[in-house]
Amino acid sequence: MTIKKIRYWRSALLLSLLVAIPLSATAEHPQVLRVGLMDFPPYYAPANNNQAEGELIDLLEQVMTKIDQEWTPVFYEVPQLLQNVVQGESDIAMLIRHPMLEKSALYGQRPIGRLVMQAYHRPEQARVSSFTDLEGKSLILLRAYGYGGLVNKLLKPDSTITPIFATTRAQAFQWLQQGKGDYLLDYLGPATAALNSLKHHDIKGDTVLDKNVYFVLSGKLAHAKELLKKGKSV
Repeated sequence: MTIKKIRYWRSALLLSLLVAIPLSATAEHPQVLRVGLMDFPPYYAPANNNQAEGELIDLLEQVMTKIDQEWTPVFYEVPQLLQNVVQGESDIAMLIRHPMLEKSALYGQRPIGRLVMQAYHRPEQARVSSFTDLEGKSLILLRAYGYGGLVNKLLKPDSTITPIFATTRAQAFQWLQQGKGDYLLDYLGPATAALNSLKHHDIKGDTVLDKNVYFVLSGKLAHAKELLKKGKSV
């Protein structure tokens, strides 16, 4: 996940986001919301003084200011962030739908952007349009990423995909350049930033997944359901 900004968000901003954000800036339930994030530029990334910056952070800041709600960013690796939302250690996140969260979190009704996943490859490799095109190939993956729950499906026991796990995004693209894998699976935004840092490359990318991004509210947050109902009536 570049995020393709949804054109109608300006006119429907407050409605669409209040559906997913607790209106806790009230005398009854005052609190500082813990926003769980990962280092995922250009959408969100650490900034100076323990703050955050990025495209979705700008949107989040507008909404929080509108409802007079205090919040604080906390960064985690992807598996820990998902676990924190489940356990209530993070109140809000901005994510695609994930199997781990379906029964333990509440999603906003309207997306705040889009997440594009691409299969990157050298020019001599065939273009792909779906995950089935990766069968029989070696696939470079980022070790800490679950790819929205897709890794388990891609690497099921009968899969013919050979996984190659890279520790960092920079390492992943270097390996792809060096021919250590046929394809590399990554999100368009951060992948573009990584490619821009390479001096010379001829790497191509084909879209294999395009999903909505939502505000996600931990089911452990007190009065979450009631607050969601209030948001629908705004």
